[in-house]
Order: sequence, then C-alpha cells, then structure tokens
Amino acid sequence: VTKVAQLLSLLMLSSMVTGCMWWEDEEVIEEERGAFEFDQQVPITTWYHYPGTIVEPWAVDATNAGAVSAANITADLTGNSTPYFANATYYGTGYDTFEPTIGVTSSGAIFFTQWNGLGDGTHIIRSRDNGQTWEDVGPFGQIDEDSGQTPNSNDPYIYVDKFTDRLVKFDMHALAAMFVEYSDNDGDTWSIPYPVEGYYVTQDHQSIASMPPPPGVTAFHDVIYVYCINTGSPALGAQCSRSLNGGLSWDIQRLGYPSSSFPQCSGLHGHVAGGIDGAVYRGNPSCEGPAVYRSLDGGYSWSEHTITTEIGMQDGWHSHEVATAVDDGGNVHATWIGDDLMPWYANSRDQGDTWSPPMMVAAPGVNETG
Repeated sequence: VTKVAQLLSLLMLSSMVTGCMWWEDEEVIEEERGAFEFDQQVPITTWYHYPGTIVEPWAVDATNAGAVSAANITADLTGNSTPYFANATYYGTGYDTFEPTIGVTSSGAIFFTQWNGLGDGTHIIRSRDNGQTWEDVGPFGQIDEDSGQTPNSNDPYIYVDKFTDRLVKFDMHALAAMFVEYSDNDGDTWSIPYPVEGYYVTQDHQSIASMPPPPGVTAFHDVIYVYCINTGSPALGAQCSRSLNGGLSWDIQRLGYPSSSFPQCSGLHGHVAGGIDGAVYRGNPSCEGPAVYRSLDGGYSWSEHTITTEIGMQDGWHSHEVATAVDDGGNVHATWIGDDLMPWYANSRDQGDTWSPPMMVAAPGVNETG
C-alpha cells in the first residue's frame, strides 16, 4: 500500500511539474485595420471620397463611416480598389513658362514647354530625377543657345507619343502657321522644323495625338498623327489634319466633326487623345451638352457623341473644355466643368457610343471650380 501511495504521489508530482513546463501560446488577436488607416496621418491635401451623382451631386467623405452609412454606400475596398496612402509636394523648376504642357516618357523623364518670347522660340525643359532638377534641352538654333529652331510661338506645346516614346514639339505662330519638331532620344537631339498644313486663319489652341493605323488605313509610319485647331469661330468649330508618314507632311485640314453637325456651338476643345485601337477623340461640347468627337479613320472623318444632356457645360470661360483620355484598354474617359461649376466625369467602354452615368468628382467641401 505504501509503495502504491508513493507511486501515485510521484505521478501527481510529475503531472504538476509537466504542467509547469508546458504551456500554450497565448492567442494574439489583431484588430483589423480600417481601409483608410495608414502608418502615417493622411495629409490635409489628400482626400478619399465617393463621387456625387445627378440626383445627389455632392461628394461623400470615405473616411467618415457615418457619412458613408447615411449615403447607403457599400464598396469592396480590397484588391485593386484598396486605398493607398497618398502625399505630394511641389518643386520649383527655375524656368518661366506660358500655358505649359507636360509629358513623361517610358524612361521616367519629364518634359514641359518653356516659352522664351519673340525671336527665341520655345525650348523644352527636362528632368531625369523625378522633378528634383531641370535642364534646357532645346531645340537650339544655330545662332546661340538662347534661340530656338522656330522664331516664335504663341502656343508652345509638347506631346509624348505613348506608342513610340517620341517627343513632338508643336508651335503656333501669329495665329497663322504651325511647325512641328521631333525627338526620338528624350530630347538629346531634334529634327528640323516641319511645316504643318493649315489653310484657315485663325490657327489656335492646337492639340496633337497619335494612334496605331486603324483598320482600312495605310500608314507609312508606326503611328498616325492627328492634330486639331480652334478656328476662333464657334459656328465653324474645329479643323483637323493628319499625317501618315511620321509628321513629314500633312493632309489638308478638314472639319473635326460631321458636316451634319454644322453649325457648331463651340470652336475650342480639349486635348486630342488616341487609343490602341486606332480611334482618336476630341473633347468638345455639342449643341446638346458635353460631347466627344470620334474618328475611326485616322482623323479624316468624325462622328459626334454627346455624353449627357442632364449635366450641361458652364456658361462662360470653361464652356468649351471637355478633357478626354484613353486608357490601355481603349476605354474613353471624359471630364468637364458643369453648369453647377463642379467637375464631372463619365467613361465609355464602346468608343464613345454609350457613356456611364456622370459623377461629380470634387472633394467634400469644394463648392466651385474653374
């Protein structure tokens, strides 16, 4: 009996010792981080918000759970919709300019136009370190490095061909003539200036785009270049021309809209944009509302596509601006300032034939844009 008791005592002691030697890891419960909780505080210049609609044309602060719930908004903020921390700052370039345009090549180099005034022409300013430092890359005239290859520009313009990485420098002179210069090595060297076709005066507000040759169009270069100008006449509207040989020569200017849409209601337009499918678009109001004009034959003929009749255009300085862009999938995006002085956005997945419902995209608290 004594031995049994001793054995039981040893077993109990062993179990107690074992219990002290072995333990279970404590389960650490991590609280799920909110979609807008970052390692840094969101800057006061960054907004995360949901757009307004035609019925409720105001933005909803996405970081305000109460406002999101009150607006009955449900969104899956995961995957490609995951919010990212965003912050930005400003850097001085050291160069004066006038109505600048900007472009970025696949190398990461950034370019913008510098207007040097009468006799000096336009120069292109380049940064290769994300805007930290800038340099003048011409094109320089043969007299000295202060002059340009073209004597003057009333509308300095730079375009980066997203299909070939070519820089296209496009200058308008005295509202009457156009010249274009090219660089295929990030601005290290430039072509001579080539004259551009233009029969109508006024030639103003020029914009150029590129696109691969669409079906049925034979080109003698990797892309077709199309440029459009404002004639100064709202009724006459825009005029457009195309080049099938890399900008060496140009077709005569033609109407940038269908003849059935004459007279037009606005001659000024946003920048021309080309797509991977060979389509090219020109943002410009129709007489019914914000619209996009489309060409499927390299800028030779155009069709009219009104985006919406529910949100009009501002009756004033910005009544002509419909900004367009084409993504890598050929989808068309358009923005404009509405008659409520707020920015609106819509997109098309079928080359402008139909459009998404317009969205008001200003940040919460913004009451007017222009």
